[in-house]
Amino acid sequence: KAFDHNGSLNWTISGEGYVSRSDMHRKFLVVDEIFNAKSTYYTYGAALKNEISKEFRTSERTSIKPYGSLKLEYG
Repeated sequence: KAFDHNGSLNWTISGEGYVSRSDMHRKFLVVDEIFNAKSTYYTYGAALKNEISKEFRTSERTSIKPYGSLKLEYG
């Protein structure tokens, strides 16, 4: 930590995930006939966010905080 004197360098790693189940029932009309369609499907996904930032104080009341971020998602 020789270059980070006041703890202004932050590295944050976060993640999230989801799982979902959906049921569908559709009716549609083609000319004079009614057709039905039923379906059950599952969705899932995960995300990982990696962010690094450094805060620079420009005065007592203001600061500048540049950051870089990488977010990976799969669904």
